[in-house]
Amino acid sequence: MEKTLELARAFASKVWIIHIVPDTRRPGPFNVDSNVMRREVADELCKEHDVLHRLAQWLRNRDIDAKALLIEGTTIKTILKESDRLDIDLNLLGCHRHGLSRIE
Repeated sequence: MEKTLELARAFASKVWIIHIVPDTRRPGPFNVDSNVMRREVADELCKEHDVLHRLAQWLRNRDIDAKALLIEGTTIKTILKESDRLDIDLNLLGCHRHGLSRIE
């Protein structure tokens, strides 16, 4: 996020923080109650959504125009589709779970 902040300031850029999650409508393992699985997935997506919005707020607190999106789909196809739809010029890819802990 620090590199994102640096680049956004240098180029007066808008930042889209996008997290792609797998299709949640696929059936789970045969031995797991589908209602339990649905609740677990919903809880996890809610937590991830919150983290994304906190990251966007962190950037906005530093005068960067930032928005957060949590999108369901296949990773590469969805990144390409959203990059085109949002007219994104540069994609920075982050490592899973390495973004917020250092900036809280």
